[in-house]
Amino acid sequence: MSSKKFTCLIIIVILLAVLMTACGECKHDYIERDGRVVCVECKEVCVHTYQIDGQNAYCTNCMFACKHSYSESNGEMICSLCNLTCIHKYTIVHSTSLCKSCGKACVHSFDAEGKCTECKIECPHNYEENNGEMVCTTCGLTCSHEYVVKDDEGLCKFCEKPCEHSFDAEGKCTECKIECPHNYEENNGEMVCTECGLTCSHEYTLKEGKGVCQYCNKACVHEYAESNGKQICQKCGHETILLTMSNVNDYFSVTFHVFDVTIDEMMFGKKVGEGFAEIKVSNKKGVNYNNVVLTVVLESSTENWPSRVTEIEISYSGYGEKIISISSKMSTYVSSNPHYTAKITGVTGTIAG
Repeated sequence: MSSKKFTCLIIIVILLAVLMTACGECKHDYIERDGRVVCVECKEVCVHTYQIDGQNAYCTNCMFACKHSYSESNGEMICSLCNLTCIHKYTIVHSTSLCKSCGKACVHSFDAEGKCTECKIECPHNYEENNGEMVCTTCGLTCSHEYVVKDDEGLCKFCEKPCEHSFDAEGKCTECKIECPHNYEENNGEMVCTECGLTCSHEYTLKEGKGVCQYCNKACVHEYAESNGKQICQKCGHETILLTMSNVNDYFSVTFHVFDVTIDEMMFGKKVGEGFAEIKVSNKKGVNYNNVVLTVVLESSTENWPSRVTEIEISYSGYGEKIISISSKMSTYVSSNPHYTAKITGVTGTIAG
């Protein structure tokens, strides 16, 4: 064999050895199958060796990203596979802020506006009173108060502090807009609210047959006018009966007597004196009367002798009996059994509501 042929044979042997060696090592083409990373050629399962790259970690063999499995260690969330420390990125899930990577709940740090500097969630606020202010115990925010009407009460919609009402001239709160409930009391002849200072403008209505203001319950001072033969109040609608001489004796009776009589003179053998008259006005029907004025003639007489007469006016309102003592003395008989009679000769007024 020539040296040239021998040299060619050696080269062929070496090439065959190289090719045989190369064919014995798989180049590995990895895919994920059934939760594992395996080579499509040799079926070998990749044994991951991770290298951290920023916020990710990749296997140096298969280049697959690590599927992190985080657990807490010394306050940090660390992947047990690649040792990557999670840098949290939060998202809000059902009103709770959770890290999108490791699922850890945000440990909130709120700014002056009550917003978390980490996850941007709004503080749910738990307000308690502190030195006259309503302060959130979670973030320290002082409530600025916006009042609304809730269950007929003015409350702050954030902290539910009751509104300290400030009413305007119309009786409406300038803060929560609630209408003043009004507690009226009489002041210099007017019905004035003790809460807001509003003077009642009065709108009268009938309540249990009586004319009263529907706001302050002040009794109506009736102003009657005739309508279809009836006397009807123009303010509250109350119907009444106008007292006249034709019906006054159905409603009132008047009696009187004279006392503390002192002899003043002798007249034809009769003793005549002066005393004080006491008059009793009886309400025969027990109804309520409104500004009645009775003109009454009081007469003291004795048989076959001229009468001693006095005329007076009696004002009457309300119910029941009224007893009056007239301030000036009237002339009467001292003896011979004088008779006292009282006669109504004039009347104005109505039955009240």
